[in-house]
Amino acid sequence: MSGPHPALPFALLLVLAALVALRGGAVARKAAGPVVAFGRGDDAHDFLGRGFRAVALLLAASFAARLVWPAFDGAAGSVPWLAAPLFGWGGLGLILLGTLLVASAQWQMGRSWRIGLAPEATELVTDGWFRVSRNPVFLGFLAVLAGALLCVPSAVTAALLAAGWLAMSVQARLEEAHLERLHGPAYAEYRARVRRWL
Repeated sequence: MSGPHPALPFALLLVLAALVALRGGAVARKAAGPVVAFGRGDDAHDFLGRGFRAVALLLAASFAARLVWPAFDGAAGSVPWLAAPLFGWGGLGLILLGTLLVASAQWQMGRSWRIGLAPEATELVTDGWFRVSRNPVFLGFLAVLAGALLCVPSAVTAALLAAGWLAMSVQARLEEAHLERLHGPAYAEYRARVRRWL
């Protein structure tokens, strides 16, 4: 058995990007404010926004490079002991599951969905995936990054997973403080009842 064709993880990443863009467009048409709340400032929030974009672009670029440059895995610091076909297929499955989790959690957020800390008050979403995790969208993105490491084991994908984990861990805490300011006791009760990740 051989591992997944290099086009498969790249195709799933394109599907994820398309789903996020389509959902963002749908919400933007109905929302009172912008869907993407990251700006160009120098505060922690906007810095994290640039970090998220860098991780996503580097992951897409590394997947695309594998399609045109077969020696890319070696140049990216291949991790041979993770390069088994079973890990590759498991990683592809994680990318798929992460994509489905991101898309469904964003759908469940309805008009409340934003990327970053939006200044306007939105409805507090506590049902669907949000009953088991306060951050199912980030959880889905982490599954995609972990799947990328298993599917394409290299120093590059390991670094992207570590950077993504760090950025999402900080952003989750910023969002929790923001939501508590917006929703007060309702969010405090939700936060006490539902874990940050799982």
